[in-house]
Amino acid sequence: MKRAIQFSITIQVALLIAVALVPGCSGPREDVRVTYCKDLITTHLVSSQAIRWKSNENEIRRPEYAKITLIFEVKRQDIGSAPMRAACFYKFAVADENAMTHSDPLSAYATVPYRMTLNGESVDGPVLNEAVTNTVLKQGKELLDRVKKGGGGHSTTDEG
Repeated sequence: MKRAIQFSITIQVALLIAVALVPGCSGPREDVRVTYCKDLITTHLVSSQAIRWKSNENEIRRPEYAKITLIFEVKRQDIGSAPMRAACFYKFAVADENAMTHSDPLSAYATVPYRMTLNGESVDGPVLNEAVTNTVLKQGKELLDRVKKGGGGHSTTDEG
């Protein structure tokens, strides 16, 4: 019994590490950095009732950084609908360019942002670290739930 519990804990820790290394798994149409930025926002904006995503813009300043800007609305009971804008900044993360980084320029950048802004205000230091930690935990829990339900982890098909 004790060995089974240790094995279960080991599997769960391994899955959480995998999620930390490949955050924001998404369907084939949305880059993982966009998904991760969205997850950071929903983690950071815990008081929000609902978020309606409107658009995103990708800006690449090779090799310095990639910037993902998200435009969205937050519905709140106290003020109704509030337009918002967030940006996540990702560091250049490859030593050598290759065919993959040329065909998919965002693949050359880290998947966890080093900087974030929310409505022009910087979200950094302990606040960003806490949001990143909560996002990784949220994604790990979602992955574990999918595995427990038999849905598996990341999809390798075009169906997401």
